Amino acid sequence: MPKANSLKGDGKSPVSRRTTRKLSFDEITNINSLRRDVGTGLLKDQDTRTLARRLFNKIRSSVFADIVCDPVFWTVNALFWIVRYVGDGNPDNTILFTLPSFGSPAMTITASIIVFSLVFYVTTCYNRFWAQYECAMSCEGRIFDSMLLAKSIMSPEAAWRLYRHLNAAHLLAYTGLGTVYDEGNFFYPFNNMYHLLLPAEVDRIERIGFRGGSAFREVLSWAVDSVSDELRCGRLPDFQAFQAIASQILVLRAKLAALYDYADLQIPFSYVGLMNTSVFFYLHLFSFTVARSYDNDIDSWKRKLGDSVVEYCCVLFFSWMMLGLRWLAYRLEDPLGNDMEDLAILHYVKFMVLASAKVLGAAPVLKSTDLQERELCALRGMPFVYDGPSLVPVDSASCAPRMDVKVEVIDAAHVFQVTPTA
Repeated sequence: MPKANSLKGDGKSPVSRRTTRKLSFDEITNINSLRRDVGTGLLKDQDTRTLARRLFNKIRSSVFADIVCDPVFWTVNALFWIVRYVGDGNPDNTILFTLPSFGSPAMTITASIIVFSLVFYVTTCYNRFWAQYECAMSCEGRIFDSMLLAKSIMSPEAAWRLYRHLNAAHLLAYTGLGTVYDEGNFFYPFNNMYHLLLPAEVDRIERIGFRGGSAFREVLSWAVDSVSDELRCGRLPDFQAFQAIASQILVLRAKLAALYDYADLQIPFSYVGLMNTSVFFYLHLFSFTVARSYDNDIDSWKRKLGDSVVEYCCVLFFSWMMLGLRWLAYRLEDPLGNDMEDLAILHYVKFMVLASAKVLGAAPVLKSTDLQERELCALRGMPFVYDGPSLVPVDSASCAPRMDVKVEVIDAAHVFQVTPTA
């Protein structure tokens, strides 16, 4: 399978194509910024330079360069003009015109089968891409939910310990997945930046190894142990509290493991090879057939040129479409690579480190009184269920009747409307 155009750079200069070397952390950061820039709408900024930069990045992220650099594209186009030029003037004595020709029905049926198979291939790759994106987003949600629960029912020290372990597991899972992210260009720089694991914990991970899923499963076991220690020491309200956090951790493990399942089960090479050979032979056959459908009795060179240009546009469009679909499938097949369309893994991990820290560092909730809630309900003009023995509102602090609001019956279910008095 050919490798789709990859991105690399020095953090400042535009990225170049088709690299197989390891990227540095700065280069991964640069690629991540380009991905986020491409994903932003063009009409959101009025600045001309920003608009031009984003438009350039969107064009560069398309399959245009892949198609132009594809040898099949040039051989298909060259075949058309060679057959057309050689056949001009004396087609009966030309070797190319003694070869058998396929009629339109045969070409149409063959094209329908190949296009259907190619679209099915692209759809399969896109479904894989979208499923892995959903797994990545679900991982973020499980970490966020765990932090919300930990802040409310765990001690601050235990909550921050859980924060470190869950975000470290998130980081290690992506480190052990693909060939782009490894411990040198991803884990160590990120861990040194946000101090997720202690030196002793890093030593343990190094002994286990960063490749595969053993590292992130080890850290998740530490997270479950820390929550169970809180339960054994009586610092959790009950077993249901432990179960609420543990269930989030287990779902996080399952979603991260699903990413490894997709990485392990690739699209069969036999199907990919069949698609490549089918597209290759059909495009050349199509170009040859269209080039041979030439009326040599036309005397006007202008009409000859006009017919050739129109027929060549058909060859150009069809080859562009089929090769574009094939390259699009290559780009979507592995969303954890270094193509512009791949998932912004660095953004996901960094966002969760910062967002979950904000949850644990949030200010305590400001308690409101029952009276304040009833007043806000009255100002909004919304109904509420009145739970008092009478229809006279009472101040919850002084238990004195309030005359600044009135309670009106709405229905027989004791739902009342509270409105300020005139």
